[in-house]
Amino acid sequence: MLNFLYYLHQSRLIALLPRNAHGIVRTQKPERIYLDNTNILYALPGTEPNAGTLRETFVHKALQSAGWQPSYAKSGDFRAGEYLFEVGGRNKGNKQIAGVKNAFRLVDNTEAAFGNRIPLWLMSLLKTQGVR
Repeated sequence: MLNFLYYLHQSRLIALLPRNAHGIVRTQKPERIYLDNTNILYALPGTEPNAGTLRETFVHKALQSAGWQPSYAKSGDFRAGEYLFEVGGRNKGNKQIAGVKNAFRLVDNTEAAFGNRIPLWLMSLLKTQGVR
């Protein structure tokens, strides 16, 4: 199964979010699996894509495009280097990242940043490192 996931990842159909670990633990099963592009979510038959899944897929891809290697975080959605990100809607609270240094909320449906609250759309302005 891990080989199958690896090949789907290499073909850019899915993106794997590994654990924030070192050594052999990092090569085991990923914590989360995202589609590599938010547009693929709309191509799947059935209902509309979940807003939370769209947000997290977008942030994961934006962090990767900017050269970060996002990993799973227990107290937030993503860890990228020394930063922790929690992704959510306009009313997303600070509960999951309270007291954590360098933690930010990436919030949808808002225009301006305030404190550790960053509009989700600003992730699209991260400098890209070119095509993978």
